[in-house]
Amino acid sequence: MRQFAGLLLAVVVLVFSLAAKPAAPPSFSDNFNGGHLARWWFDPPNATPSWRIDDHVLLSPVGDHKALVDQMVFSSQTIQTSVYLTPDLFGAFGGVTLWYQDATNYVSVVVYPAEGSITLYEVIDGIATVGHYGGRTWIGQWYRLRVNADSVTGAMAIYLDGVYAGTHVVQTDIRSGFSGLCTGNGDVDIDYTAAFDNFKVARPAGGKKK
Repeated sequence: MRQFAGLLLAVVVLVFSLAAKPAAPPSFSDNFNGGHLARWWFDPPNATPSWRIDDHVLLSPVGDHKALVDQMVFSSQTIQTSVYLTPDLFGAFGGVTLWYQDATNYVSVVVYPAEGSITLYEVIDGIATVGHYGGRTWIGQWYRLRVNADSVTGAMAIYLDGVYAGTHVVQTDIRSGFSGLCTGNGDVDIDYTAAFDNFKVARPAGGKKK
């Protein structure tokens, strides 16, 4: 009887311990080693050629495109990726998109060597506000881009290769939406605009949807 009582107590303690453990904040990551894009959707949806995985990295179509995480919406978040811009086009850019509602309302933060370093596009009803941050960047080189976005204050802290590049405070009141990757510019004679690896987006611990 004592053994049974002791076992029951241990089970009760274990159950309460598990119940008390806080749930991990929502997150999504992809290193593209799985060879599929089942958790992504694309804007525009029918690009030719399409987004594709080659040698464990994600290659974008040529031109202006977005790849967004399917069925997950984030407000406050940390979003990051490794990005490589094709050496065949100086005007290529690529990076991350967040708070995406539609093709006329979103924020993108990109590595854009032709404009200096990091460029932020805050698009509201199709009209873009542009900001520039950080030092010189180059095509044909891998970079690690990270953005810490606070949906309450609207502040976006930007980091390149772990180095703080600056903070942009958005004007938009739409501070929730889809998150993902973006590219821009291109030429019919090149194979892709940008390559991506080790993407991750996560709501900070204790973060709340707005």
